[in-house]
Amino acid sequence: MESTFVGGAPQNNEGSTAPPMASERVARPAVDVKKVWESAAFQKNLRSAGMSAGIGIGAALAVTLITVIVLMSQVATLSQSSNPVNRLVNASGISSVFSYASGMSSQTVFLVVFGFIFTAGISGSYAASAGGSVFGQNLGMQVNILFPLSLVGIALVVGCAYGAYKYARKNVETMKWGRLLNIGLSALISGVVYVLITVCTGTSVSAYSASVTLSGATFRTFMMAVFTAALGASLGHLLAIMYSSEKKPDLTGVTAKLGGSLSFVRTVLEFALAAGAYALLLSGVGIIVMATQIGLGVSFVAFLLVWPVLASAVFALSTGGSLTASGLGVASGNLTAFNGPWWMWLMVLGMVILTLALAYRLALRHTLNEEERAWSQVWKAPVAGGIIWIIVLALYMHIEVTIPMMSGVSAGVELWHVLLVMLWIFAIEVLARVVIPAVVDPAQRAHVEQGVKESLHKATTMSKKTKLIIILTCVLLVLIAAGAGAVRILNDTVFSPRVVAEKYLAAISAGHYDEASAIADPQVDKDKRVLLTDAAAKGENTTISHVQIKEVFFENSDTADIRYAFNIDGQTYESDLHLMSEGNKYLFFKNWILSVPELKELSITSSVKSGITVNGVPVSQKNSTTPDGELRLKVYPGKYTIDFAETKYLEAKPVTEIAAQIDARGQVLEVKTKSTVLEEINKAIHEKLDSCAQSTAVAPEGCPFRLYTYFGSEEDYRNISWSIVDYPEITLNSNGPSGTFSRDYTSAYAEAKVTYERKLFTDDWVSGEDSRYINVSGSYAIDGDKLTIKFDDSN
Repeated sequence: MESTFVGGAPQNNEGSTAPPMASERVARPAVDVKKVWESAAFQKNLRSAGMSAGIGIGAALAVTLITVIVLMSQVATLSQSSNPVNRLVNASGISSVFSYASGMSSQTVFLVVFGFIFTAGISGSYAASAGGSVFGQNLGMQVNILFPLSLVGIALVVGCAYGAYKYARKNVETMKWGRLLNIGLSALISGVVYVLITVCTGTSVSAYSASVTLSGATFRTFMMAVFTAALGASLGHLLAIMYSSEKKPDLTGVTAKLGGSLSFVRTVLEFALAAGAYALLLSGVGIIVMATQIGLGVSFVAFLLVWPVLASAVFALSTGGSLTASGLGVASGNLTAFNGPWWMWLMVLGMVILTLALAYRLALRHTLNEEERAWSQVWKAPVAGGIIWIIVLALYMHIEVTIPMMSGVSAGVELWHVLLVMLWIFAIEVLARVVIPAVVDPAQRAHVEQGVKESLHKATTMSKKTKLIIILTCVLLVLIAAGAGAVRILNDTVFSPRVVAEKYLAAISAGHYDEASAIADPQVDKDKRVLLTDAAAKGENTTISHVQIKEVFFENSDTADIRYAFNIDGQTYESDLHLMSEGNKYLFFKNWILSVPELKELSITSSVKSGITVNGVPVSQKNSTTPDGELRLKVYPGKYTIDFAETKYLEAKPVTEIAAQIDARGQVLEVKTKSTVLEEINKAIHEKLDSCAQSTAVAPEGCPFRLYTYFGSEEDYRNISWSIVDYPEITLNSNGPSGTFSRDYTSAYAEAKVTYERKLFTDDWVSGEDSRYINVSGSYAIDGDKLTIKFDDSN
């Protein structure tokens, strides 16, 4: 029989195709990529993957944005306090990062923080690469930071799950590999977009000749985004399989549907749900307790950043595990329920009760399926639970900072805790097979079995009464939670120490010193409050301006220190307010008051004790905190002009003092005599000398000149007549409200002329004349508009 080839296949004469020889190779057609890409099935999968990835990434971005906004608004409180949470913040270097970031633009700081939280939220790797040199030292190193899963990662999982479920219920083809392809595409898209976003939020910071590049665009970040998105998409497809498009999704009884021949899956799932809810509840309580100590804002940051990892730590401690931390030269430490506070034992006790409850449920399920009670099934649930937990711990639940040539930092749950988890699940299996059946009375076994069947049959149904009770309970819980949240929010906003400080500083800034004194009692006597009134704020640029709250530091829940900055006359200063909680307002809200008023002190040294004004307000010694000496006056922060109320004889040049610190440096107000003082003294001297010139005595009483009788006694001189030739020029030896004066020795001598008749030995009288220098000195005193002049008679 002859054969021919038609279309490459051997055929016989009858036209039938002959079977190929064993040595022949059958050519396979090449895959048409374009055709696959344009196929309806692939396009549907691509749309589903895009929707899943888009919703997941959007949810992660939203949670990141909220976290960044809250964190940046609370960073001052995070970095300042003595409580354990904030000491951990300081040790982590967050405060130092924000301190250094103060030199960057606000947009750069926002991008850096956003990129870090977005990366850390899925336990990605954030890298800080340093290059260049500082002080001659080369910087060639890269620090990698790994943080545990936060609500950012949870949002990515939930978003991808919802997107996959929403689209897959109606559109995903049921071909053999369709769902796996869809999950893979969703994960790949999420990973690529995630890394692109981290690239956009990366930045470089340069200082001197060194530079630091900050970015979360690492291979681990890509892989963690892929894995996390794949997990979420898988959950979405699982729900899509369980619920057809004709049914509304109802998660009641999910664990029952996962039972059947795979009972160990239900055991693991129930353990995960129950233990997870238990850990999340306790960690949530811890965050609420934290809110009562350090404020709602900081607690909300903790909720967004560490709630999942805090729950994993609670789960580890509740099951006998250990938390460890080490690095940077500090000895490693371990925390367990056995070396921790007493209340950790209560956590373990709660876990024991939960385990007994799960064992009881498993024992009841065994009454419906005797095959699952076989001891050969015991190992499945512990192994499955251990595998899941070790994946969670290894990928998501640890902190690690890798620093070249250093020990780095690491913290988290010890990996051997996986063995403990397996033991707890194993205990559930054993208790369900040994202890629980021994406790349940055999006579009640049929009744229990019937009850289990009915409960599983009615797992997805409930009566109207039950629904009403559940709804009312949920509403009540929501109202309680909303009320507690509202009280906390109002305590952190309307009734916060910051609001009291802002109101107080606003009054001072506006020059409403009386209002400020009403808000915070100055705690000084009435006479000492003369400059704590609105009158002392009059004038141009006398009060503080551009007030800005810098930091709010809570030492504990009842005391707060507030650092604020302000401007006086173009110069910026900082000061602190100290507040304390005194009772409550409206029962629920704290009544914050200033424990120490914001008073400064002016120090004035002057030769006068009256007539001084400060910003136009008269002050004297009775207003001073010191009984004598310099004036020390209590004032609010501001600019003060110290002046003297000009009198007939005294005047002063005003001086300005800035009261910004607790104690001012002090000012000297120089009160000087006016030219009228010298004029009055000269006038008095002229009158004095003219009066002296009227005398006919040899030595006029109280006058600065006399006739010397060299030839005989005073009786030998007659017809004495005085006249003033030149009046003396006077100088003041001091310049103030009191002092002395004397002849100005740099000027010509003053002269008085005297004529007389002198008796000779022959009893004859002869005329003669002489001149005498005049030396005048004395003192003066000024009291208001009264000038008292006293001459020195010794001249």
